[in-house]
Amino acid sequence: MKRSFSFAFFFIAVFLLRYSVSPVQAHMLKTDTTIGAVIHIDPDDDPYVGVPSDIFFELKDTTGRFRPENCNCVVSIKQDDKVLDSFPLSGHDHATDLSHAAATYTFPQKGIYTITLDGSPVTGGTFQTFSISYDVRVARIAAAAPKPNSNAPLYIFASFLGLAIVCMIVWFLISNKKKSKGLYEKNTQ
Repeated sequence: MKRSFSFAFFFIAVFLLRYSVSPVQAHMLKTDTTIGAVIHIDPDDDPYVGVPSDIFFELKDTTGRFRPENCNCVVSIKQDDKVLDSFPLSGHDHATDLSHAAATYTFPQKGIYTITLDGSPVTGGTFQTFSISYDVRVARIAAAAPKPNSNAPLYIFASFLGLAIVCMIVWFLISNKKKSKGLYEKNTQ
């Protein structure tokens, strides 16, 4: 009996871990001199053609001298070595803190784009000038954007119900096997 509960607990734990943990998104870390930046592009680091994409940077300085308010940071978007757009980087949600900075850009067509973050100190000597570039593939078209799944709660409920049924069947089979083994032993004595 304890063994069947152990199996049931194991299957439930595996099921919950499988469906409750969010997948990790791929963020790219690049460095230049003492400055490092991690880039994330919504949605899912895989932008759509013709849909505004939020580009986030998390900036770090190994020397601790980088101050966001002292950075003249510019984002450039290039395709085939042609500059398509260039704009100053701003703090996320209109904050002045560039350690979690953001920009928005709409990619006009499929292809490989180079996103470059250039930074220089407003007043000299505080941190080293840096230039960090990322190659980003844009391959999804907005019409192919996934629609929210309105049946997700139904699928989750059905999955739990199915798991419960499987656990009950396993418990039933194990308990019947024990009962039949007990009857067999009584009949042979």
